[in-house]
Amino acid sequence: LLRDRYHVIAPDQRGHGDTAWTPESQANEDNGDLMLRDTEAFIEHLGFPQVVLCGMSMGGMNSIRYAARHPERLSQLIIVDIAPVTMQEGLIEMEAFRRETETMNRFEDFLERAVKFNPQRKPAHLKYSLLHSLKPIPEGWTWKQAHRERPGAPMDEAAMKAAGQKRSESLWADVRAITTPTLLMRGGISKILSPEAAAETIKSMKDAELVVIEGAGHSVQGDQPASFAREAMAWLERRG
Repeated sequence: LLRDRYHVIAPDQRGHGDTAWTPESQANEDNGDLMLRDTEAFIEHLGFPQVVLCGMSMGGMNSIRYAARHPERLSQLIIVDIAPVTMQEGLIEMEAFRRETETMNRFEDFLERAVKFNPQRKPAHLKYSLLHSLKPIPEGWTWKQAHRERPGAPMDEAAMKAAGQKRSESLWADVRAITTPTLLMRGGISKILSPEAAAETIKSMKDAELVVIEGAGHSVQGDQPASFAREAMAWLERRG
């Protein structure tokens, strides 16, 4: 829907799709910092004077961090269903789904669980996405994505809370630093981005608008692709 008007490039970031996982030599480095550097290198490699950067969830956090540091390289910014604070309910459900489907015997088993987990999305679309997200192994099928654990002893609850607070504060600082015209897209039934967090994010930014896509959960572009493309293109043309 977008590529009729735009040159769309969608990279797999490290640990996702067919891009390599983080090597052991970088195991002690913050994954967010590594992905920021990857984004910087990738956009530099493309060589365009300016681009429109669009990121969803993890990609949205990477886009926020990039935009705060490189306003000269961006004409517009689209952030999809993410903010410096997220709802725990959605995070817990996503982690539970990941753990329950770490390895399954048949591809069809993955598809069945994915349809139950995300009933808003068309099964044919989920099947297409899973074909790019899974890989066959002797035991059946598993995710291509690297679920990277920090080296050393696991953090206790207090340490995890402190680390999360630090990340949130850093992202709020980045949000406030962004000068690029920004569209924040929220899924109307998202369990990750609350209406309050979305409103606070818009309020904290210098030039930002919010659009809510009804009938979409966290995966806005997957649940309601036509509405996503329509709202994104309307805003890009109006603010371009």
